[in-house]
Amino acid sequence: MTAVPGATLPRKPPPVMAVKCGECAVAFTPATPISAERSLQRSNWNAMVVFINVFYVDQPNQQRLIDILTKVTGEIVIKAPGFISSTLHRSTDGGKVTMYARWASLADYEAMRQDPAPRPFLEEALSFARFEPGVYEVVGEFRSCPDPNS
Repeated sequence: MTAVPGATLPRKPPPVMAVKCGECAVAFTPATPISAERSLQRSNWNAMVVFINVFYVDQPNQQRLIDILTKVTGEIVIKAPGFISSTLHRSTDGGKVTMYARWASLADYEAMRQDPAPRPFLEEALSFARFEPGVYEVVGEFRSCPDPNS
């Protein structure tokens, strides 16, 4: 498989700012981890990339695409070195499926793309859907705080 267009990361992303609301940290910074869970405690934080891939599909094929992406991700992609997590979304109008995936580095993602195991699944998906890949750097994460009065 070929590299994702625009998948180069030519600059180091800025550090993420830590923000606190009461006792709760709602964002984190790689330099000053708030907790192991919140910061992911990554020495290679700035290398982490997020892929947000939007697939466009005819409404009758939306579930078929979800099934294919669920199978390839759950059986093959999650075992790839550098894979962190992914979330699969479907649009309420039936015309889109979006995959949000976190990878430790662009190199890890590219290595997975060279693996022949997921290729048949992705080729099948692209036989009836088109997609627009997007490569992003994480610059902030925000979470709700528990109510300190409850």
